Amino acid sequence: MLRSAPVVTSLGLPVSFGRVMAIPPELLTAYKATAFRVSGAGGAFTLRHGHHSAEADRLLTQHGAAEWAYVTASNPGSVPMTDDENERRNRELRDHVDSLGLTWLPGEGVPVAGDWPAEESVLVLGMPLTEALELGRRFGQVAVLAGRLGGRAAVERCEAATASAPGAAPAGDST
Repeated sequence: MLRSAPVVTSLGLPVSFGRVMAIPPELLTAYKATAFRVSGAGGAFTLRHGHHSAEADRLLTQHGAAEWAYVTASNPGSVPMTDDENERRNRELRDHVDSLGLTWLPGEGVPVAGDWPAEESVLVLGMPLTEALELGRRFGQVAVLAGRLGGRAAVERCEAATASAPGAAPAGDST
């Protein structure tokens, strides 16, 4: 019986029926090292996996929300897209968040290693983790960043069967 080579993305992510199946550890490490920048009326700030953000807490309190999600529509499945395609996808993401009646602020995910382009993103206030994962899946994302009032930000896998509570230390992570 002939076996075909597994289908993978340009970053080596295994794909089944067009969906990423697993995140290699080195890619998950890169996601966790990303600087998730946010621009707001009160000034710019950066969210980081495993860290608490007083600025995010302030925004949540001002908007009467308890949770937030940081999402992009760029480069679905960590497969590079054209700038025009990423711009179109992010416009669709913002329109979708607007249709949910949620407040969002513009952002940019900037990989610390500098080996990947910065990705236009949004910080969505008042979005529970389950909805953030659903939104990430809707836009083909491997992971999102999520947090809650008083908690620590956590990179959460969109395809994970179960997710840790935002703000709790991710399993096996002492950062």
